[in-house]
Amino acid sequence: MNYKSIEDVEACDIGRISTGQDELDWMYGVSTINGQKVWGMPVGKLSTWAGEGGVGKSRLSISLCRKKVQEGSKILYLQSEVDLSTLAQWVGTSDTNDDLRNFYCSEATSLKEQTDIIKQLKPELVIVDSVNKIKEFGSGSASNIEKIIDAYREATNETGCHVIFLCQLVKDGSAKGSTALTHDPDCVFFLTNDSKGGFKVSIPKKHRYGRTGKEYRGHWKHTEKGVECVSKNRLDDDRWFDADGYRQKIEITETKDEIGFKIFSSMPDHMYGEDVFIESDIVPMGSFPNTESVVSNTESGIVPMGTLYSKPKLLENLPSTLETCSPAVKEAYYTLHPDQKPKKVNKVIEFVKRRWGIK
Repeated sequence: MNYKSIEDVEACDIGRISTGQDELDWMYGVSTINGQKVWGMPVGKLSTWAGEGGVGKSRLSISLCRKKVQEGSKILYLQSEVDLSTLAQWVGTSDTNDDLRNFYCSEATSLKEQTDIIKQLKPELVIVDSVNKIKEFGSGSASNIEKIIDAYREATNETGCHVIFLCQLVKDGSAKGSTALTHDPDCVFFLTNDSKGGFKVSIPKKHRYGRTGKEYRGHWKHTEKGVECVSKNRLDDDRWFDADGYRQKIEITETKDEIGFKIFSSMPDHMYGEDVFIESDIVPMGSFPNTESVVSNTESGIVPMGTLYSKPKLLENLPSTLETCSPAVKEAYYTLHPDQKPKKVNKVIEFVKRRWGIK
């Protein structure tokens, strides 16, 4: 018989795939995997991105894909809105030195051909641009959409990839087609134009693996190179810096020659049964790559400077770009003035080196 006691079912948290963009990762949600917090898209699940015409669905998707490929991931872009030469122009393959060999694309429009490619290629991320152009979509009836969702679920279950369906928002603010397109997938984001010439990504009521609500949104602006996130709404969420029960707040003091960090950490006050924020004058080291000992105030709790048993011994040089820094250093960096970002990230690295006596 097809039933069992709930005690015989092994509980596990959902795996995550980072989008490569902090604000999007925060919107997708967090899981605890082997004691570590992992943010991003749920593994083996489906998203719908419903957006107004020309809002920036494809540009944001391409930005996400480029980032993932540069991180070593394999992605598949199923493009049926324009020909592949136009997609290549949007991606910018002719004016960049980036290695895009793992950026795969296809003009396949039949459901079977699309899912067969996924099963053969086994990418980490799939963009379907757009679901409205799949042959089986037809008039967008509930039965047609359910057939598409079922076929894609089989493919994601087999490969563990995450699939993002791009679709159009109609005038009444709903996705084009049956409501099944925003009901059957696991996560639904809406992309709408804002008053400042950019666009907003928001989560309505459907998100099986993360929170929902009007405060869960991000803002992006269009640039010559694509799109750029201009919001930091994740910084107002305790979970973003929630580490082993400690909540942290970073303040930065800046002089002409030096940047200083102050981290306020919540410590449990057992006498009063509540958290009390105390000041910890420590460097937000985080987990730098290629270190023998990891000192982290974002993943392993708070360790005062005076009681550290050893300094990190670097096997290679410290990271020189923001993308390879620890989460805490990145967040400290994000709070600095946007027009001075390239200069400031080097100052952050230099400051960390000085505090740890690293040459």
